[in-house]
Amino acid sequence: MDKRCVYQMPRKRIIKYDFNNKYKKKRQKRNNEKIDILFFHFLDVIRHPSVNEYYSSHVEKNTKLEICQSFDNLKYRKKDNIEDKICYGDQIDIPCLAYMSFCYDINMVFVSNKIFCHLNKSKNGTNNIVYVVKPSKTIHVYERDTFDNLIQNMYEVKDCNKPINSQSYYKLGDLNEIVDVIGIEVKPKAKKADIYNQLKDYIEDAFDISEKID
Repeated sequence: MDKRCVYQMPRKRIIKYDFNNKYKKKRQKRNNEKIDILFFHFLDVIRHPSVNEYYSSHVEKNTKLEICQSFDNLKYRKKDNIEDKICYGDQIDIPCLAYMSFCYDINMVFVSNKIFCHLNKSKNGTNNIVYVVKPSKTIHVYERDTFDNLIQNMYEVKDCNKPINSQSYYKLGDLNEIVDVIGIEVKPKAKKADIYNQLKDYIEDAFDISEKID
């Protein structure tokens, strides 16, 4: 039996929404407090009761522990490592977000630098709404048609835990096709290793959300 939470979409028709500024003014007095921004935005998506004017790093830590404990019986690849990052790390990363999206069964996609990656595809019939995560750690809501237009001419990464395979996995033609879609300029008659290294650096940078701003 599937132990995941089914996230109920609000009835209001939402096309695009930025969670970045919620409670910003109310929290100005505590602006020196270190908050996990991406985690906070995810809590806002699931309408978690901890998201209010009293939200703090202490509340955040307890909430992370409670969420992970609530899914003790859920099976997920590398679950223990991911939950350690969520509970004891300062900031969650994209694989952590993918895990939480799976737990709450939410359509969530990471989009960065002409690359997109499905973090979770909902099983509960809400495929008309997609939550899009940006490198700045903001989360936006798109209707399916708008989202499909957004990712046109982008390259899809299949696995956020391993966004690029080893060099031997790709043929030279595959690499040329990918860099052409993304828009990476390579030298004429560049060697396969050189193209791969350029692509690897580009993709790793796209998935590094540590200090990025849109």
